[in-house]
Amino acid sequence: MIILAQNGAAGRCRMKVDVSESEFDAMVLEKSRSVPVVVDFWAPWCGPCRVLGPVLERLAEEAKGSWILAKVDTDQNQGLARRYRIQGIPAVKAFWGGEVVAEFVGVQPEAQIRRFLEKLRPDPSVQLLREAHEALQRADRHQAAQLYTQLPDHPDALLFAAEEALEKGEREEAATLLNRAGPPPGRRAARLLLALSALELATATENHAREPDDPRAAFELAVAKAATGKYEEALEQLLGLVRQHRGWEGDRARKTMLQIFDIVGIRSPLADVWRSRLATELYK
Repeated sequence: MIILAQNGAAGRCRMKVDVSESEFDAMVLEKSRSVPVVVDFWAPWCGPCRVLGPVLERLAEEAKGSWILAKVDTDQNQGLARRYRIQGIPAVKAFWGGEVVAEFVGVQPEAQIRRFLEKLRPDPSVQLLREAHEALQRADRHQAAQLYTQLPDHPDALLFAAEEALEKGEREEAATLLNRAGPPPGRRAARLLLALSALELATATENHAREPDDPRAAFELAVAKAATGKYEEALEQLLGLVRQHRGWEGDRARKTMLQIFDIVGIRSPLADVWRSRLATELYK
């Protein structure tokens, strides 16, 4: 949540953003498309964190909104710590346009921190991204398209182009653009990927219904189900292929089952059940 604390004596306003894992994409990645966000990864037991934290908070107060300080407690948000490969704290990462643009680890002299912050001043491309993001918030996709054409290789521009392609029914083009945008996916990319997967599943279902004895149609249906998270249905489909078309395309069905085991957890209950069923089928 965003905490605004008023310093009555000086009449100044200080902003600090405490961010949890569920809020991170919206409050850091999305917010950084309009203003730099400096994330302080810390923990209550960390002595150096208690030294650096107040310095960052004071500098954020001085900045008066030109950048935002976000605090992430790594003990409470271990998923974020893994996501950003935090190996030592305090760790500070600056986000611009949804991406990490600068970082440092450990307590630094204030003069060095100020130089670090000075590098966060916007460049023309960041301004274009900000205007495009604001245009999307106004639902002005025409204006956003004009702005994104000036940054054709930026992930945001590629995501926008992928959305436009999908709207026109150009699924392959949308998938290509989404792949070029690269990780981390973010909410827009995740929604787009889900929409593409759902369309692929619908198409694969239709193809399999037309040709139920075609192993390729059955395999494509299984992969489409896995892409939408229907792992058990996918595994059942693949096991049927192992049973009816043993060795098809270099034992592709069995190998895909093993890949799904990795995805759901190699020692998860789901993987254990289907590994046993696969073994029974292979060695009976």
